[in-house]
Amino acid sequence: MIELVIGPTSEQIAVHTPYVMEAGGELNLFYSRADYPPGQAGEACRKKYNIFRATSVDGGKTWKEGSQPIIERKDTVCRPWVVEEGGGGYRMFYVERLHPMAGVFRVFAATSSDLESWQVESEAAIPECGDCEHIATPCVVKANGKLRMYFTGARCHKDGDSLYVAESGDGKKFKVDKEPKFKPGKGTAYEKSCYAPFVYEDGSKWRMLFSGYGSAVRGWRTYLSESNDGLKFKKGKLVIDLSDDDRFKHGAYKAVLHGDQVYFVGVDGQQRASIYRAPRTDFGL
Repeated sequence: MIELVIGPTSEQIAVHTPYVMEAGGELNLFYSRADYPPGQAGEACRKKYNIFRATSVDGGKTWKEGSQPIIERKDTVCRPWVVEEGGGGYRMFYVERLHPMAGVFRVFAATSSDLESWQVESEAAIPECGDCEHIATPCVVKANGKLRMYFTGARCHKDGDSLYVAESGDGKKFKVDKEPKFKPGKGTAYEKSCYAPFVYEDGSKWRMLFSGYGSAVRGWRTYLSESNDGLKFKKGKLVIDLSDDDRFKHGAYKAVLHGDQVYFVGVDGQQRASIYRAPRTDFGL
């Protein structure tokens, strides 16, 4: 059964890009939210996202949303991913838009001791990757004693977004492999973009959920790919397609797993994005 986790109010444009982790005896949901400018509710306007945090003490049945953003910058910040650091601290990787007219995005980092107050680092965690201007959607896992970041890069979003990998021993300085590990494939439903990776180990295999966009299929869908080493992934198969449901008319994507649930974004016919969740088994995950 699909449950609504957090949706936009009448004063908000959209909420999206969930990341869920357990800490301090509660679930923590990090997400992005775009509000209408004062006096412009319901009107067409440029979106500016900030990062928020919600908590749950009943396993995600109900959520207490923060009233203020935990990260707010001059322009859009979104797609948070949080990892624990030594000494009880936390590091968040997120995406910041640097030049809105040119669509320039980079991955930045911030640190916290309590998951609520964050100190943003001035230098980008991933400042460059070849000729990519749109560097986004970090996913960070432990692999071979290091932190491995999967992220997407392209000259322009939805124009060949591909999966790249960077590794770090301390979570601060990353060595980027400028050769893409996974690319949009001709003849696939994701021939234009492979986006928002969620990579995890499953027994002896590595699995990756990713968002796909193509010319033949309208809107975003969620696909699953497998790998033996976490670096070479096979062709993706469609796992979340809810296009026959009006809540997901323009997409069911940006999926992440936590426990027995998959959290993902749904975009309805009015282009309003909300966060949903459903049992993993509903989609064979």
